[in-house]
Amino acid sequence: MKKFTVLILALVATPGLALASAQGPARSERPQASISAPLENAAPADGKVRMEVSQTTIPAGQALPEHRNPTLRYIYVVSGRVRVSNLVTGVDQDVSPGEMAVETEGHWHVATALDGLPADILLIDGAALGQAQP
Repeated sequence: MKKFTVLILALVATPGLALASAQGPARSERPQASISAPLENAAPADGKVRMEVSQTTIPAGQALPEHRNPTLRYIYVVSGRVRVSNLVTGVDQDVSPGEMAVETEGHWHVATALDGLPADILLIDGAALGQAQP
């Protein structure tokens, strides 16, 4: 997990992934990077997964549409605060800048900007090499 965290922090620091604030409705997810990374305790025998990183801004007081993912999704908050709600279990995760939330695969979720401010986030989807991406 430590290698994964270092990898995510490196992506956030990459100039090409800088986020701009948005006005109006939430921007759609746009893949910014596709990488293969060695991870300890990963499901594939070779310990490698493919990561798709997207960036988006949730405007102040708004939410991303309800969605579900075929794999785990990690949400890294760059700025603002976000509440990630699992609509299946009823569990909420409040996430501040520099923190991550995890969306359970197959469950319905919604992510909402908090505190009357927009939230810039990175969406990180992972799958074993050879698996289809969401």
